Amino acid sequence: MTEIATSVENIRSGKLVPAILSFIALIAVLSPICENFKRKPVDSFPLSYYPMFSAKRHANFSGQTLIGIDHQGNRQRLRHTLAGTGGFNQVRRQIAAAVKEDRAMEICNTVAKRVARSKRYTGPHLASVQVVTATHHIDSFFAGSQIPVAEKLHAACPVPAPTKSNKGIK
Repeated sequence: MTEIATSVENIRSGKLVPAILSFIALIAVLSPICENFKRKPVDSFPLSYYPMFSAKRHANFSGQTLIGIDHQGNRQRLRHTLAGTGGFNQVRRQIAAAVKEDRAMEICNTVAKRVARSKRYTGPHLASVQVVTATHHIDSFFAGSQIPVAEKLHAACPVPAPTKSNKGIK
C-alpha cells in the first residue's frame, strides 16, 4: 500500500479526524503557557495561564480576624460565623469592607452579643472581642506558628454578661 492509500484508509477508519482534533485541543490547552514568558502576561477565560499558581507571592499576608479575650487575658481566634452568614471568604470580605468603611465597632458589637448567647463560649466566658488586622508570615503560619508578625486593632468591645433569657442561644 502506498502512503496516500494508507492516509485515505486512516481517514476512512475514523482515526485521523479524532487525532487532529485531539492535537488541536492539546495545543489550545497548552497555549497559555506562553503568557508566563511575556513581560505583561494577559490572563483570559477560558484559557488561563493559572497566575494563582505561578505568580510570586509576598512573604506576609494581612487579613481581618476576630479575637476573643477571656478574663485572664488569654486570646482565641473566633469563628467567622459570629460576624455574618455565608462561607468563610464571603464573611471575611464583609469584615474587611466594614473595617475599610470605619464600621469595625459595629461588627465588634454584633460578635460580642453573639458570643454572649453562644453555647460554645460559655466555659471560660470571654470578657471582650476585638476586630484586628493580623499580618502573618505565610510559611511560618502554615508550619504551625499562628503568632502574627504585626497586628492592628480596629475595635474592641466588652462581651455582655449572659442572662437567663439569652444563655445558650446561638
